[in-house]
Amino acid sequence: MNFFTIFCYGLIFGSFANVYFYRTPKQLSLWSPKSFCPTCGHPIPWCDNIPLLSFILLKGLCRFCKQKISVVYPLIELSCGILFLLVSLKFQTEPNQIVILYLIYSFILFLISGIDLITYFQNNKEYGIIPNDLIIILAAGGLLFSLSQQGGITQIWQNLLGGFYGLMLMTLVRWSGEKIFKKEALGLGDIKLMGAVGCWLGWQGTNLALILACASGTFFILPFLILKKLESNSTIPFGPFLSLGSFSALFII
Repeated sequence: MNFFTIFCYGLIFGSFANVYFYRTPKQLSLWSPKSFCPTCGHPIPWCDNIPLLSFILLKGLCRFCKQKISVVYPLIELSCGILFLLVSLKFQTEPNQIVILYLIYSFILFLISGIDLITYFQNNKEYGIIPNDLIIILAAGGLLFSLSQQGGITQIWQNLLGGFYGLMLMTLVRWSGEKIFKKEALGLGDIKLMGAVGCWLGWQGTNLALILACASGTFFILPFLILKKLESNSTIPFGPFLSLGSFSALFII
């Protein structure tokens, strides 16, 4: 397994993630028109669209209008490259098809966390959106993963039950949260997300993912509450923490 090649593939997928994050909230097609400068609208030639490298060569400026290119774009590409590298290093002894499936799992979680955050800020910090198409792809990938295992039909049923368990667990968490806090505690997207994750991790892995998500959420939010930078009744998107917990669980189970 060539880790440099894997890293480069990660950069390419990171470039697609940039397109997805920019166009999906605007309800634009992912495939046309071709990439363009968000400032001047000029189409970006292929030589200026090489992940990470083009940003460096252009010194962070659009070739045509000379306006600054947001540093967020190369950071997303680099993050995705590192993500792919981490997964390939962790599972380097696994067959290639298993590594590819784990890369798909990790990348979809990456997209989910990003789009949930972006739509949260675009909706005045009231709610984020986790698109159903990502949930469907993630769940389908989990069932495809079960076919790659040696358990046969038993493994498929176990993964399906894991998905059902994820749905029921998060529904219970949502119901309990509403009873305790007297307001909506979880969005439906969070529930569906953990149902899809359950198709990959099974019921035990889903439990671990939720625990890790709660721990990471608490670690991140608590300082803001202590410093009074965040109100106790503020709405916080849980999708990024669920994605982080689900990704981390993959490295533990």
